[in-house]
Amino acid sequence: MLLKITPKGKKFFKSEVKGYASFIKNAILLVRNQSRVLFVDYLDDKVNLGGYRVPPFLEGQLYFYEVIDVPEDYVPYLPCIAKAVEDKVIPLYKNRRLSCNKELVVVIENDRSS
Repeated sequence: MLLKITPKGKKFFKSEVKGYASFIKNAILLVRNQSRVLFVDYLDDKVNLGGYRVPPFLEGQLYFYEVIDVPEDYVPYLPCIAKAVEDKVIPLYKNRRLSCNKELVVVIENDRSS
């Protein structure tokens, strides 16, 4: 199976996560600072952005979130999509819970607007 994703999303500081943003689910989450991606994770139907906690090694750092929306058809493949995004952006810290099935191919498209 082939999935196409464009890694461009909405940016939120932790203090801005309220209202609509706190209920975002089924998305890829990039934890970033000004210079690079620190960590890649995903928000499934069990956790939303308002209830998300960064790993303990990131708690003292200054960061913001970039949320990449995923189409509803792709939701069962969130860990695999997050793994492909992680391989593309090369974060400072790897997420060990991301895995991918060999039968699934994820294509990360380049964003043409930047």
